Amino acid sequence: MIKEIELEIRLLMIAEMIPKCDVLCDIGTDHAYIPIYAAQKDLCRKIIATDIHEGPLRMARRNIENYDVSNMIETRIGDGLNCLYDHELDIVLICGMGGLTITEMLQLQKDKVNKCRQLIIQCMYADEMLRGYCYENGLDIVEERICMERNKLYTAMRITPGGQQKNLHPVFQHISHALLEQETSLVLKYLDRRITRLTRVVHGRQNAKECDSEEIRELNEIIERLKEFKAKSLKGS
Repeated sequence: MIKEIELEIRLLMIAEMIPKCDVLCDIGTDHAYIPIYAAQKDLCRKIIATDIHEGPLRMARRNIENYDVSNMIETRIGDGLNCLYDHELDIVLICGMGGLTITEMLQLQKDKVNKCRQLIIQCMYADEMLRGYCYENGLDIVEERICMERNKLYTAMRITPGGQQKNLHPVFQHISHALLEQETSLVLKYLDRRITRLTRVVHGRQNAKECDSEEIRELNEIIERLKEFKAKSLKGS
């Protein structure tokens, strides 16, 4: 009897954001754990697991066979969304990469991104770059979730293309409206850690030989806004 796959906290958070869909595409699938979960839960008619390297795909195929879902998951080697046909651009996962890598991929493959029904994106770090890119390029963050695994916080965003460009205060690159609305202990912890991180950045900039006073002013303003959000969340909790 084939057992159900058990996902760790970060991957489970992402997997639980997947809606019922026609086609699920997992970009940079690595072990193919989320496609296997989606297949076992019967979330999609078709699942495509891609990776740019053959090594991870071999591992993915082995796992897919071990969980007996080869009839539901197709593997492909390719760079980002380039190995997908337009009619397959339904729900696209891009997870486990840095914010810079992800935003570069979105920019280089913008035509395909804009044809997706939705994207679910999880940055391992620099999630502020993804939020900023979304605001500038009409990608609406319709949902954002947060979890903690091994004392590290992770966020994941469900994004819908085709929106309007948003001119928001820079603080919203560091936390979205969707996340702020939750007012949970993890959101408070996220605010705390972001304030600490940006405060260290300011101290580093101030001690540099060439100090950009305008950048420091903007960072301090962001820190103050984050502190206000934290105080409001504490008051509401």
